[in-house]
Amino acid sequence: MVSNRQKLSLVAVIVSCLLAFALGTTTFSYGRVYGRLAELPAILQQLHSSFERAGFDLGGSPKVPLNGTRPRLELLSNFEGAAPPNFESQDWIEDFNRGRVGAVGAVPNSGDQTSTDQKALEAKWNMKPGIFISFARKDVEAANKAATIFERSGHSVFRYLNDKDGPPKYSAEFTGKMFSRAEQYFVVDTPNARHSSGVWVEAITLKDIVNGQIRDEGETRAARDEAERKGRPPGNDALDRSKSFQGKGGAR
Repeated sequence: MVSNRQKLSLVAVIVSCLLAFALGTTTFSYGRVYGRLAELPAILQQLHSSFERAGFDLGGSPKVPLNGTRPRLELLSNFEGAAPPNFESQDWIEDFNRGRVGAVGAVPNSGDQTSTDQKALEAKWNMKPGIFISFARKDVEAANKAATIFERSGHSVFRYLNDKDGPPKYSAEFTGKMFSRAEQYFVVDTPNARHSSGVWVEAITLKDIVNGQIRDEGETRAARDEAERKGRPPGNDALDRSKSFQGKGGAR
C-alpha cells in the first residue's frame, strides 16, 4: 500500500519532470549582458532588467557572436554588418537621404492617421529628440518590444514599421528626417539585420555623421541650394558608397 508521503513524493517528481520538459522545449530564454554592465549606455544600464526579461541580449563587443535564438540590442554605431551581396542602390535610399539632409519640405497634413501621427511625433522631437531603432522587417516584433520598454520609461521612439506583413508606417523621406533628429540610435542586431540593406545604410550613415563625413542639417543648407540648382540632391558619402554596389537589390 502506498503511503500519502510516497504519493506526494511521486507527484513532486512528476511536476518537476513536466517543468523541466517545458523549459527544455520552449524557445524563449532570458537575455544577458555581455561584458560589464557599467560599459552599457546609461539608458540600457537603467533598463537592463526589463530587456533581459523580454529576451534581449545587451552590449558586448561587435565581435561577440550573436545568440541564434535571441536578438541583441546595441548601439547602431557599433553595428558590424556589411552590404548584402545582392545590394544595389534603390529609390528609398535616395529618398531617405533627402529627408535626412532636409531636402524634403514639411509633410502636408492630409488628415489621415499617418499624417497626424507624423505631425505629433515631429512636434515632440522638436522639443525633445528621441530614440531611433534600426531593424530588419522580419524582426519587427522584437523592435516593438524594445520600443515599448523605452516608451514606458518616458522616451519617444521612432520605428519605420509596426507590422512585418504591412507597408511601412512612414515614408523613407520622413524616416530620414527623424533619423537626422534622433538623440540616440539602437539596432536590433540579428542574423536578419546582418543581411538587411536598410540597417546597413542607416549604420554607415550614422558612422559617417560621427566621423564628420556628412554635415548636419544646418550645415547642408548652402550645399542643398546649390545641388537643387543643378537638379540633384546633395551628395553624401554613405549614399555614394551604396551606389557603388550592383545587383538585384534586396528588401529592407
